[in-house]
Amino acid sequence: MDHITRRACATCALALAALTLTAPATADDEAPPKTARPDYLSFMRGAVPLDVRGPGAALGAGLERAVQLIDGEPGLFSLYRKFATDETWVELVYALPAPTTFDRFAVPEVHETPSPTQSFIREVTVQGSATSATEGLQTLASGTLAVHAARGEVSELKVQARVPVRYVVVRLSGAIDPSAKFHEMTELIGNGTQAPMADVDHFTGAWQPPGGVIRLTQRGPAVTGCLDNGRKTLSGTVTGALLQATFKDNRSSVQGALIASLSPTGELWALRSDNGAPFRVYRGERTKKPSPPCAKPATPPLGCGATVHGLQFRFDSAELLPASKPILDQVYEALRAERKARILIEGHSSREGSADYNQALSERRAAAVVAALVARGIPKARLASAGRGETQPLTRGQTEADRAINRRVEIECTGPAAK
Repeated sequence: MDHITRRACATCALALAALTLTAPATADDEAPPKTARPDYLSFMRGAVPLDVRGPGAALGAGLERAVQLIDGEPGLFSLYRKFATDETWVELVYALPAPTTFDRFAVPEVHETPSPTQSFIREVTVQGSATSATEGLQTLASGTLAVHAARGEVSELKVQARVPVRYVVVRLSGAIDPSAKFHEMTELIGNGTQAPMADVDHFTGAWQPPGGVIRLTQRGPAVTGCLDNGRKTLSGTVTGALLQATFKDNRSSVQGALIASLSPTGELWALRSDNGAPFRVYRGERTKKPSPPCAKPATPPLGCGATVHGLQFRFDSAELLPASKPILDQVYEALRAERKARILIEGHSSREGSADYNQALSERRAAAVVAALVARGIPKARLASAGRGETQPLTRGQTEADRAINRRVEIECTGPAAK
Protein backbone atom coordinates (compact mmCIF):
# COMPACT_ATOMS: atom_id res chain seq x y z
CA MET A 1 0.00 0.00 0.00
CA ASP A 2 1.54 3.25 -1.13
CA HIS A 3 2.47 6.07 1.13
CA ILE A 4 1.13 9.21 -0.51
CA THR A 5 4.14 11.51 -0.61
CA ARG A 6 4.00 14.93 -2.20
CA ARG A 7 6.23 17.94 -2.73
CA ALA A 8 5.46 21.45 -1.55
CA CYS A 9 1.86 22.47 -2.23
CA ALA A 10 1.10 25.34 -4.60
CA THR A 11 -1.40 28.00 -3.59
CA CYS A 12 -3.97 26.71 -6.05
CA ALA A 13 -4.64 23.65 -3.87
CA LEU A 14 -6.44 25.49 -1.06
CA ALA A 15 -9.91 24.83 -2.41
CA LEU A 16 -11.49 23.45 0.75
CA ALA A 17 -9.97 25.86 3.23
CA ALA A 18 -12.76 28.34 2.67
CA LEU A 19 -15.58 26.26 4.10
CA THR A 20 -14.61 24.39 7.21
CA LEU A 21 -14.77 25.51 10.79
CA THR A 22 -11.23 26.44 11.49
CA ALA A 23 -10.15 27.52 8.07
CA PRO A 24 -7.62 30.36 8.31
CA ALA A 25 -8.65 33.25 10.49
CA THR A 26 -7.99 36.88 9.63
CA ALA A 27 -6.63 39.52 11.95
CA ASP A 28 -7.98 43.02 11.37
CA ASP A 29 -4.72 44.23 9.81
CA GLU A 30 -4.17 41.24 7.52
CA ALA A 31 -5.71 40.23 4.22
CA PRO A 32 -7.14 36.70 4.10
CA PRO A 33 -5.33 34.08 2.04
CA LYS A 34 -6.43 33.78 -1.55
CA THR A 35 -9.44 31.50 -1.88
CA ALA A 36 -10.13 29.11 -4.74
CA ARG A 37 -13.19 27.57 -6.32
CA PRO A 38 -14.27 24.18 -4.98
CA ASP A 39 -12.52 21.27 -6.66
CA TYR A 40 -15.28 18.72 -7.24
CA LEU A 41 -12.91 16.15 -8.74
CA SER A 42 -11.40 15.68 -5.29
CA PHE A 43 -11.31 12.89 -2.73
CA MET A 44 -12.03 15.53 -0.09
CA ARG A 45 -15.28 16.31 -1.94
CA GLY A 46 -16.42 12.69 -2.03
CA ALA A 47 -15.05 11.58 -5.41
CA VAL A 48 -13.90 7.94 -5.24
CA PRO A 49 -11.94 5.79 -7.72
CA LEU A 50 -13.77 2.85 -9.27
CA ASP A 51 -11.40 1.32 -11.78
CA VAL A 52 -8.09 1.60 -13.62
CA ARG A 53 -8.04 0.31 -17.19
CA GLY A 54 -5.80 0.23 -20.23
CA PRO A 55 -2.17 -0.85 -20.75
CA GLY A 56 -0.98 1.36 -17.89
CA ALA A 57 -2.90 -0.73 -15.37
CA ALA A 58 -0.51 -3.64 -15.99
CA LEU A 59 2.43 -1.30 -15.35
CA GLY A 60 1.30 -0.42 -11.82
CA ALA A 61 -1.07 2.51 -12.26
CA GLY A 62 -3.44 1.14 -9.62
CA LEU A 63 -6.24 2.62 -7.55
CA GLU A 64 -3.76 4.27 -5.18
CA ARG A 65 -2.49 6.30 -8.15
CA ALA A 66 -6.09 7.21 -8.92
CA VAL A 67 -6.36 8.67 -5.42
CA GLN A 68 -3.13 10.62 -5.86
CA LEU A 69 -4.54 12.32 -8.95
CA ILE A 70 -7.43 13.78 -6.91
CA ASP A 71 -5.98 14.20 -3.39
CA GLY A 72 -5.53 17.98 -3.63
CA GLU A 73 -1.73 17.97 -3.69
CA PRO A 74 0.11 19.12 -6.84
CA GLY A 75 3.42 17.43 -6.13
CA LEU A 76 4.91 15.03 -8.68
CA PHE A 77 4.22 11.31 -8.44
CA SER A 78 5.25 8.44 -10.70
CA LEU A 79 2.20 7.09 -12.52
CA TYR A 80 3.66 3.66 -13.34
CA ARG A 81 5.87 1.22 -11.44
CA LYS A 82 7.37 -0.28 -14.60
CA PHE A 83 8.87 1.08 -17.81
CA ALA A 84 6.38 2.83 -20.10
CA THR A 85 6.59 3.95 -23.71
CA ASP A 86 5.19 6.96 -25.50
CA GLU A 87 2.25 4.78 -26.59
CA THR A 88 1.32 3.84 -23.01
CA TRP A 89 -2.03 5.10 -21.78
CA VAL A 90 -4.25 4.54 -18.77
CA GLU A 91 -7.81 5.44 -17.82
CA LEU A 92 -8.66 6.32 -14.21
CA VAL A 93 -12.38 6.01 -13.45
CA TYR A 94 -14.20 7.95 -10.71
CA ALA A 95 -17.69 8.22 -9.22
CA LEU A 96 -18.97 11.56 -7.92
CA PRO A 97 -21.37 11.90 -4.96
CA ALA A 98 -23.86 14.09 -6.87
CA PRO A 99 -24.47 15.32 -10.44
CA THR A 100 -21.66 17.74 -11.28
CA THR A 101 -21.30 20.15 -14.20
CA PHE A 102 -17.66 21.01 -14.83
CA ASP A 103 -16.66 24.26 -16.50
CA ARG A 104 -12.92 24.01 -15.91
CA PHE A 105 -10.22 21.37 -15.75
CA ALA A 106 -6.58 22.22 -15.05
CA VAL A 107 -3.25 20.55 -14.29
CA PRO A 108 -0.87 22.40 -11.92
CA GLU A 109 2.91 22.33 -11.68
CA VAL A 110 3.94 20.72 -14.96
CA HIS A 111 7.69 20.36 -14.38
CA GLU A 112 10.29 17.84 -15.44
CA THR A 113 12.37 15.86 -12.97
CA PRO A 114 16.07 16.40 -13.84
CA SER A 115 16.50 12.85 -15.12
CA PRO A 116 16.65 11.50 -18.69
CA THR A 117 14.35 8.61 -17.75
CA GLN A 118 11.48 10.66 -16.26
CA SER A 119 8.99 12.97 -17.93
CA PHE A 120 5.56 14.49 -17.34
CA ILE A 121 2.38 13.11 -18.94
CA ARG A 122 1.67 14.81 -22.28
CA GLU A 123 -1.99 14.15 -23.18
CA VAL A 124 -5.01 14.46 -20.86
CA THR A 125 -8.59 13.71 -21.88
CA VAL A 126 -11.57 13.85 -19.51
CA GLN A 127 -14.84 12.07 -20.29
CA GLY A 128 -18.05 12.01 -18.28
CA SER A 129 -21.40 10.24 -18.08
CA ALA A 130 -24.57 10.76 -16.07
CA THR A 131 -25.38 7.05 -15.94
CA SER A 132 -22.36 4.75 -16.11
CA ALA A 133 -18.58 4.48 -16.14
CA THR A 134 -18.79 2.64 -19.48
CA GLU A 135 -21.87 4.01 -21.30
CA GLY A 136 -23.02 7.46 -22.31
CA LEU A 137 -19.51 8.90 -22.08
CA GLN A 138 -18.74 12.17 -23.83
CA THR A 139 -15.58 14.23 -23.87
CA LEU A 140 -15.68 17.03 -21.30
CA ALA A 141 -12.18 18.45 -21.84
CA SER A 142 -8.77 17.66 -23.30
CA GLY A 143 -5.32 19.16 -23.65
CA THR A 144 -1.68 18.68 -24.54
CA LEU A 145 0.66 19.64 -21.70
CA ALA A 146 3.94 21.54 -21.92
CA VAL A 147 6.50 22.31 -19.22
CA HIS A 148 5.73 25.39 -17.12
CA ALA A 149 8.19 28.26 -17.00
CA ALA A 150 7.75 28.87 -13.26
CA ARG A 151 6.28 27.38 -10.10
CA GLY A 152 2.64 28.08 -9.34
CA GLU A 153 1.43 27.85 -12.94
CA VAL A 154 -1.44 25.69 -14.23
CA SER A 155 -2.32 24.31 -17.66
CA GLU A 156 -5.97 24.79 -18.61
CA LEU A 157 -7.62 22.00 -20.57
CA LYS A 158 -10.00 22.97 -23.38
CA VAL A 159 -13.58 22.40 -22.18
CA GLN A 160 -15.71 20.72 -24.85
CA ALA A 161 -18.96 19.98 -23.00
CA ARG A 162 -20.69 21.30 -19.89
CA VAL A 163 -23.18 18.63 -18.87
CA PRO A 164 -24.04 17.08 -15.49
CA VAL A 165 -22.15 13.84 -14.83
CA ARG A 166 -21.83 11.27 -12.04
CA TYR A 167 -18.90 9.35 -13.55
CA VAL A 168 -15.59 10.71 -14.80
CA VAL A 169 -12.95 8.89 -16.87
CA VAL A 170 -9.50 10.50 -17.05
CA ARG A 171 -7.23 9.24 -19.83
CA LEU A 172 -3.49 9.97 -19.46
CA SER A 173 -1.12 9.14 -22.30
CA GLY A 174 2.35 9.73 -23.66
CA ALA A 175 5.10 11.87 -22.15
CA ILE A 176 6.47 15.33 -22.91
CA ASP A 177 9.80 13.59 -23.56
CA PRO A 178 8.76 10.61 -25.72
CA SER A 179 11.89 8.65 -24.80
CA ALA A 180 11.21 8.71 -21.04
CA LYS A 181 10.54 5.37 -19.34
CA PHE A 182 8.86 6.74 -16.17
CA HIS A 183 5.83 8.99 -16.61
CA GLU A 184 4.88 11.51 -13.92
CA MET A 185 1.78 13.49 -13.01
CA THR A 186 0.58 15.93 -10.35
CA GLU A 187 -3.10 16.78 -9.95
CA LEU A 188 -6.23 17.19 -12.04
CA ILE A 189 -8.44 20.02 -10.80
CA GLY A 190 -12.15 20.06 -11.72
CA ASN A 191 -14.19 23.20 -11.02
CA GLY A 192 -17.87 23.75 -11.71
CA THR A 193 -21.17 23.32 -9.90
CA GLN A 194 -22.55 20.34 -8.00
CA ALA A 195 -26.16 19.54 -7.22
CA PRO A 196 -27.09 19.77 -3.52
CA MET A 197 -27.09 16.48 -1.68
CA ALA A 198 -28.19 15.29 1.71
CA ASP A 199 -25.59 13.94 4.11
CA VAL A 200 -25.11 10.24 3.48
CA ASP A 201 -26.49 7.90 6.13
CA HIS A 202 -24.88 4.57 5.24
CA PHE A 203 -21.69 4.54 7.32
CA THR A 204 -23.10 1.61 9.28
CA GLY A 205 -21.58 -1.81 8.82
CA ALA A 206 -18.26 -3.64 8.70
CA TRP A 207 -15.43 -3.50 6.16
CA GLN A 208 -12.23 -5.53 5.74
CA PRO A 209 -9.17 -3.36 5.00
CA PRO A 210 -5.63 -4.63 5.63
CA GLY A 211 -4.93 -4.78 9.36
CA GLY A 212 -8.34 -5.89 10.56
CA VAL A 213 -12.05 -5.20 10.38
CA ILE A 214 -13.45 -1.68 10.82
CA ARG A 215 -16.96 -1.46 12.29
CA LEU A 216 -19.02 1.74 12.15
CA THR A 217 -22.42 2.84 13.41
CA GLN A 218 -23.98 6.07 12.13
CA ARG A 219 -26.73 7.99 13.94
CA GLY A 220 -27.49 11.24 12.19
CA PRO A 221 -24.19 12.98 11.43
CA ALA A 222 -22.38 11.16 14.27
CA VAL A 223 -20.38 7.98 13.65
CA THR A 224 -18.83 5.71 16.28
CA GLY A 225 -17.03 2.41 15.97
CA CYS A 226 -13.67 0.69 16.01
CA LEU A 227 -10.95 -0.48 13.66
CA ASP A 228 -8.11 -3.00 13.55
CA ASN A 229 -10.36 -5.76 14.95
CA GLY A 230 -11.57 -3.66 17.87
CA ARG A 231 -8.15 -2.45 19.04
CA LYS A 232 -8.86 1.23 18.30
CA THR A 233 -12.01 3.22 19.16
CA LEU A 234 -13.29 5.73 16.59
CA SER A 235 -15.70 8.68 16.54
CA GLY A 236 -16.44 11.22 13.85
CA THR A 237 -18.97 13.19 11.83
CA VAL A 238 -20.40 13.00 8.33
CA THR A 239 -20.79 16.05 6.11
CA GLY A 240 -22.10 15.41 2.61
CA ALA A 241 -20.44 12.19 1.43
CA LEU A 242 -17.38 12.48 3.67
CA LEU A 243 -16.68 10.97 7.09
CA GLN A 244 -13.99 12.71 9.15
CA ALA A 245 -13.00 10.85 12.30
CA THR A 246 -10.35 10.41 14.95
CA PHE A 247 -9.45 7.20 16.75
CA LYS A 248 -7.42 6.10 19.76
CA ASP A 249 -5.64 2.86 20.60
CA ASN A 250 -7.43 1.22 23.53
CA ARG A 251 -4.12 0.08 25.06
CA SER A 252 -2.12 3.30 24.72
CA SER A 253 -2.47 7.02 24.11
CA VAL A 254 -1.67 6.72 20.40
CA GLN A 255 -4.23 8.55 18.28
CA GLY A 256 -5.01 8.68 14.58
CA ALA A 257 -7.29 10.18 11.95
CA LEU A 258 -9.48 8.83 9.17
CA ILE A 259 -11.18 10.53 6.20
CA ALA A 260 -13.51 8.20 4.30
CA SER A 261 -16.06 7.90 1.50
CA LEU A 262 -18.08 4.99 0.17
CA SER A 263 -18.11 3.91 -3.46
CA PRO A 264 -21.42 3.23 -5.24
CA THR A 265 -20.87 -0.49 -4.51
CA GLY A 266 -20.33 0.16 -0.79
CA GLU A 267 -16.55 -0.20 -0.67
CA LEU A 268 -14.85 1.94 1.98
CA TRP A 269 -12.24 4.34 0.58
CA ALA A 270 -10.23 6.27 3.14
CA LEU A 271 -7.04 8.12 3.96
CA ARG A 272 -5.62 7.09 7.34
CA SER A 273 -2.96 8.62 9.60
CA ASP A 274 -1.62 6.88 12.72
CA ASN A 275 0.13 8.86 15.46
CA GLY A 276 0.53 11.93 13.24
CA ALA A 277 2.21 10.02 10.40
CA PRO A 278 1.50 10.89 6.75
CA PHE A 279 -1.87 9.76 5.41
CA ARG A 280 -2.02 6.46 3.54
CA VAL A 281 -4.70 4.92 1.35
CA TYR A 282 -6.91 2.61 3.43
CA ARG A 283 -9.74 0.68 1.79
CA GLY A 284 -11.82 -2.42 2.19
CA GLU A 285 -14.96 -4.18 1.01
CA ARG A 286 -18.01 -4.81 3.17
CA THR A 287 -17.71 -7.97 5.22
CA LYS A 288 -19.71 -10.20 7.53
CA LYS A 289 -16.54 -11.70 8.95
CA PRO A 290 -16.71 -12.13 12.75
CA SER A 291 -14.47 -9.79 14.72
CA PRO A 292 -14.19 -8.53 18.30
CA PRO A 293 -16.95 -6.08 19.29
CA CYS A 294 -16.21 -2.40 19.66
CA ALA A 295 -15.61 -1.03 23.12
CA LYS A 296 -18.22 1.43 24.36
CA PRO A 297 -17.05 4.98 23.53
CA ALA A 298 -15.56 6.79 26.52
CA THR A 299 -17.48 9.95 25.58
CA PRO A 300 -20.95 10.36 24.05
CA PRO A 301 -20.98 11.19 20.33
CA LEU A 302 -20.66 14.97 19.83
CA GLY A 303 -20.87 15.64 23.57
CA CYS A 304 -18.32 16.33 26.30
CA GLY A 305 -14.87 15.18 25.25
CA ALA A 306 -15.80 14.97 21.56
CA THR A 307 -13.78 16.16 18.59
CA VAL A 308 -16.16 17.62 16.00
CA HIS A 309 -15.32 17.95 12.30
CA GLY A 310 -17.44 19.18 9.43
CA LEU A 311 -18.86 22.47 10.71
CA GLN A 312 -18.92 24.88 7.79
CA PHE A 313 -18.63 28.67 7.63
CA ARG A 314 -18.79 31.31 4.95
CA PHE A 315 -15.30 32.16 3.70
CA ASP A 316 -13.35 34.54 5.96
CA SER A 317 -16.39 34.86 8.22
CA ALA A 318 -17.80 33.54 11.48
CA GLU A 319 -21.19 32.99 9.83
CA LEU A 320 -22.23 29.34 10.08
CA LEU A 321 -23.59 27.83 6.88
CA PRO A 322 -26.90 25.89 6.84
CA ALA A 323 -25.00 22.64 6.19
CA SER A 324 -23.76 22.83 9.79
CA LYS A 325 -27.26 22.51 11.28
CA PRO A 326 -27.42 18.69 11.67
CA ILE A 327 -24.11 18.63 13.55
CA LEU A 328 -25.02 21.61 15.75
CA ASP A 329 -28.40 20.04 16.56
CA GLN A 330 -26.74 16.82 17.69
CA VAL A 331 -24.10 18.70 19.72
CA TYR A 332 -26.94 20.55 21.45
CA GLU A 333 -28.84 17.34 22.21
CA ALA A 334 -25.73 15.79 23.76
CA LEU A 335 -24.78 18.87 25.80
CA ARG A 336 -28.20 19.77 27.15
CA ALA A 337 -28.18 16.48 29.08
CA GLU A 338 -24.71 17.23 30.46
CA ARG A 339 -24.78 18.28 34.12
CA LYS A 340 -21.25 19.64 34.48
CA ALA A 341 -21.19 23.35 35.09
CA ARG A 342 -18.80 24.57 32.40
CA ILE A 343 -18.59 23.71 28.71
CA LEU A 344 -15.62 24.99 26.71
CA ILE A 345 -15.79 25.11 22.91
CA GLU A 346 -12.28 25.13 21.40
CA GLY A 347 -11.63 26.02 17.76
CA HIS A 348 -8.58 24.59 15.96
CA SER A 349 -7.24 25.54 12.53
CA SER A 350 -4.99 24.26 9.80
CA ARG A 351 -1.85 26.10 8.79
CA GLU A 352 -2.73 28.15 5.69
CA GLY A 353 -2.06 31.84 6.20
CA SER A 354 -0.24 33.31 9.17
CA ALA A 355 -0.48 32.10 12.76
CA ASP A 356 -2.14 35.38 13.80
CA TYR A 357 -4.66 35.02 10.99
CA ASN A 358 -5.56 31.49 12.06
CA GLN A 359 -5.75 32.43 15.74
CA ALA A 360 -8.15 35.33 15.25
CA LEU A 361 -10.70 33.53 13.10
CA SER A 362 -10.58 30.35 15.19
CA GLU A 363 -11.59 32.51 18.16
CA ARG A 364 -14.48 34.16 16.28
CA ARG A 365 -15.74 30.89 14.91
CA ALA A 366 -15.60 29.11 18.27
CA ALA A 367 -17.63 32.02 19.65
CA ALA A 368 -20.14 31.55 16.81
CA VAL A 369 -20.62 27.90 17.82
CA VAL A 370 -21.29 29.04 21.38
CA ALA A 371 -23.87 31.52 20.10
CA ALA A 372 -25.57 28.77 18.08
CA LEU A 373 -25.80 26.54 21.17
CA VAL A 374 -27.18 29.40 23.26
CA ALA A 375 -29.81 30.03 20.59
CA ARG A 376 -30.82 26.39 20.89
CA GLY A 377 -31.31 26.66 24.65
CA ILE A 378 -28.07 25.99 26.55
CA PRO A 379 -27.59 28.70 29.23
CA LYS A 380 -24.95 31.20 28.15
CA ALA A 381 -23.39 31.21 31.63
CA ARG A 382 -22.35 27.57 31.19
CA LEU A 383 -20.55 28.10 27.88
CA ALA A 384 -17.18 29.59 26.99
CA SER A 385 -15.13 29.66 23.79
CA ALA A 386 -11.44 29.69 22.95
CA GLY A 387 -9.44 29.65 19.74
CA ARG A 388 -6.28 27.57 19.56
CA GLY A 389 -5.37 28.50 16.00
CA GLU A 390 -2.79 26.14 14.52
CA THR A 391 -0.99 25.39 17.80
CA GLN A 392 -2.41 21.90 18.46
CA PRO A 393 -2.49 19.94 15.17
CA LEU A 394 -3.65 16.33 15.09
CA THR A 395 -1.32 15.69 12.15
CA ARG A 396 1.68 17.72 11.02
CA GLY A 397 1.66 17.17 7.27
CA GLN A 398 0.69 19.76 4.67
CA THR A 399 -1.65 17.69 2.48
CA GLU A 400 -5.31 18.58 2.02
CA ALA A 401 -6.19 15.62 4.28
CA ASP A 402 -3.97 17.05 7.04
CA ARG A 403 -5.57 20.46 6.68
CA ALA A 404 -9.09 19.04 6.80
CA ILE A 405 -8.52 16.88 9.88
CA ASN A 406 -6.83 19.71 11.78
CA ARG A 407 -9.82 22.04 11.28
CA ARG A 408 -12.05 21.02 14.14
CA VAL A 409 -13.87 21.87 17.38
CA GLU A 410 -13.15 20.13 20.65
CA ILE A 411 -15.65 20.12 23.52
CA GLU A 412 -14.35 20.11 27.08
CA CYS A 413 -16.60 19.94 30.15
CA THR A 414 -15.37 20.77 33.65
CA GLY A 415 -16.53 21.70 37.12
CA PRO A 416 -19.18 20.38 39.50
CA ALA A 417 -22.64 19.40 38.38
CA ALA A 418 -24.85 22.31 37.39
CA LYS A 419 -27.91 22.89 39.56
